[in-house]
Amino acid sequence: MTFSLTIVGRALRYLRIFGVLGVARRLRAVLATHTAGFLIPFTPWCRSLPARSRPSAKGRPEILFFSGLEWYARFQRPQQLCLAFAHAGCRVHYCAPSSAVSWGKGWLMRGIDGDGRLWRCSFLARRMLTLHEMQETNAATRSLADTARRLANAVSGSGLVIALVEHPLWLPVLKQLQGITIVLDCLDDFAGFTHIHPDTRACEQEMAGIIHGVIATSEYLAQRWAGSRLPLTIVRNACDFQHFSTPPSDPALKIKGPVIGYHGAMEEWFDTELVEAAALACPEYTFLLVGGAIPAVAQRLKRLPNIIMTGEVPYAELPRYVHVFDVAILPFRIQPLTLCVNPVKVYEYLAAGLPVVAVPLPEVAQFGSLARIGQGEEFIRLIRLSVAGTNDAEARMAFAQRHSWDARAQAVLEFCASLPRGRAVMAD
Repeated sequence: MTFSLTIVGRALRYLRIFGVLGVARRLRAVLATHTAGFLIPFTPWCRSLPARSRPSAKGRPEILFFSGLEWYARFQRPQQLCLAFAHAGCRVHYCAPSSAVSWGKGWLMRGIDGDGRLWRCSFLARRMLTLHEMQETNAATRSLADTARRLANAVSGSGLVIALVEHPLWLPVLKQLQGITIVLDCLDDFAGFTHIHPDTRACEQEMAGIIHGVIATSEYLAQRWAGSRLPLTIVRNACDFQHFSTPPSDPALKIKGPVIGYHGAMEEWFDTELVEAAALACPEYTFLLVGGAIPAVAQRLKRLPNIIMTGEVPYAELPRYVHVFDVAILPFRIQPLTLCVNPVKVYEYLAAGLPVVAVPLPEVAQFGSLARIGQGEEFIRLIRLSVAGTNDAEARMAFAQRHSWDARAQAVLEFCASLPRGRAVMAD
């Protein structure tokens, strides 16, 4: 009963943003995980690494990646980095932020790449535990944390093990991994989210006492951790240049006239009023908004005849939409949550050779003249200027090509290698 209610509740939350097809994809993945979770304890596979699992190449660490996102969610920094780590010769276990319901103990492994070095790992528990539920001190949480420790033991024979953590609510598990090198990959100011768990800030503060270093995705986040006296570096976001730079043979839409485009989530941080004002001021332009939107955004913008909202689009399909754009925009509200953002989408826009108009977020400054920056009426003026301007696609694409996920992964590995090694993993 608890399992059914959890699934229904999660489906309803996803429905408002991802639409029916998006929910169907996620529900199918969740149900497949839980079905496998019931069956796998009948086998020895939930207590050992898969036969085709390949240890890290010589000199490369084993990586346990504790993400805040499911692998099948929006394809962002967590998934991109893990793919790049695997390409670099690391064996990576992408630890899902929710457990698989099972009567047994152990884990459920699924290979993501064909090389045997990238695995999605779901820990088994008697009930479905998300990061929020992991804060409860109970037998299920203790069992899950113990399983994570056993996984660390299983991979530790190959040498250095690094736990990369992307959300503070993994704290109960991290406490069981004090014998290995633990690094926080800090990509958000979690206090800025409206749905933040009340223990998040406390977990982040307590986590500072057990981690070995911090990677920040922006200068803003680095400043937040500067007083911790932990080793600290900045590794910004990047793009899959090949994915976005190649024009598709079949664009998703055929639209006459200039197309002003955006892709990504449209939630509380999305400046709905700014986009509405731009669409009203430029009725001759089509505004193509690609991504899931909360109801408050969708209801306000869908009423305008020159705005098209596609809903959530799979990552593999994004270039078919991005290459319809003539100008790409970044219309975020200026608030604590967005001040720390190093926007992945701008790298992707530049990889497609697009002119970019953005609001004045601190991290946008690094793009220099490749992005025009303004607010309010100036934002609208810059859109018009970009439509009429000369094309400088080569410079934009050259910038994007230098900022690859492979390069970012290498920077993360170099930082981790510079940290003192954790103590030996605790024995079973």
